[in-house]
Amino acid sequence: MDGAFVFPVIADDQTIGVLAFASRTVHEPDDRLLQAARAIGHQLGQFIQRQQAEDTLRQSEARFRRLTELSSDWVWEQDSHFRFTKITGVGMAGTGAILGKTLWELPTIVLSDDEWVTHKSELAARWSFCDFEYAVVLPDGQLGYYRISGEPVYDDAGIFTGFHGTGSDITQRKHAEIALRASEAPLRGLVRPRPTDTTLSLRVPNKMNIATTPLPPGEGRG
Repeated sequence: MDGAFVFPVIADDQTIGVLAFASRTVHEPDDRLLQAARAIGHQLGQFIQRQQAEDTLRQSEARFRRLTELSSDWVWEQDSHFRFTKITGVGMAGTGAILGKTLWELPTIVLSDDEWVTHKSELAARWSFCDFEYAVVLPDGQLGYYRISGEPVYDDAGIFTGFHGTGSDITQRKHAEIALRASEAPLRGLVRPRPTDTTLSLRVPNKMNIATTPLPPGEGRG
């Protein structure tokens, strides 16, 4: 290679890239070519910037559609260590400061060990999850109930950056379910199942054996 021609790609007065051309021969600088190269560099930079803005907008719109498809009271985001980084909406009552903490680091969350293991495994595997329910001890000592759904987030390079999702307050629904089960308990005690061991069976022999006794000679003959 004996000669090279390089000019910048510019957007918002910043160089975002360069274009390089090689030649086996060396040419004298050409003012018109340099002006054309500068114009092309600016136009190409504006085009790339517009494409990046459109890609960002499409990703934002797709994310918004996914989130709004779920009925929710708030929207949340987590980092790659599953710590909450953003809460938009009413959030969860009785949890105190939540930002910077994982769900299992909140002291008022009520959940069994097996349920925690399942949820943590889903997060570690970077699976989407839906309708994960748990209870929270409220300041008055009562239990509030919540449900969250989420999905993993990746950047343009495909690197996992955390989770985002939605949450809903389902306290009224859970209290109604608990009250219904309590009211049905006395009725279940009044209804006793019928015994199942009274089975009627009929046996029919496949063959009938008839025993005969020989008669003495002369008897039984007309």
